[in-house]
Amino acid sequence: MNKIYCAVILVIVVLSSCRKKIAVPDDSLKNLFGKWTWVESFEKSGGFSTPASSGNAVYRIYTSKGVFEEYKNKSKQEKLNYTFSTSNGSFSNSVFTIVYKHRTLYWSEAHTTEYIHFKGTDTLILNYGCDTCNYSMYVKQ
Repeated sequence: MNKIYCAVILVIVVLSSCRKKIAVPDDSLKNLFGKWTWVESFEKSGGFSTPASSGNAVYRIYTSKGVFEEYKNKSKQEKLNYTFSTSNGSFSNSVFTIVYKHRTLYWSEAHTTEYIHFKGTDTLILNYGCDTCNYSMYVKQ
């Protein structure tokens, strides 16, 4: 009985670790993969914040397999799956968005969307609505 139990566990672990790479609609989006450290945020209602002003060191990791993790002061805050999508351009001049998939209590999916902007290859700007209303800036590590 123990051998069967171990075999079932092994199959589950192997299958869960074989996640395929996500579809990337444009090669420039591959720049997102890696670790990004938060530099500043602006919220129309709350003004600017930085790691120094908030007392929080925040970084994000995006993998090529569609897994997103966010850390705050070295403590994992979130781990979500994500995909890329094209934006409709209604709030942003960004062509692409990141769509994060959240699981709710009832196992139906809810989504959060961020608009992607790159400034060179080492600066990531994420908008949450309109170009000048809310954004966060990150630098690549």
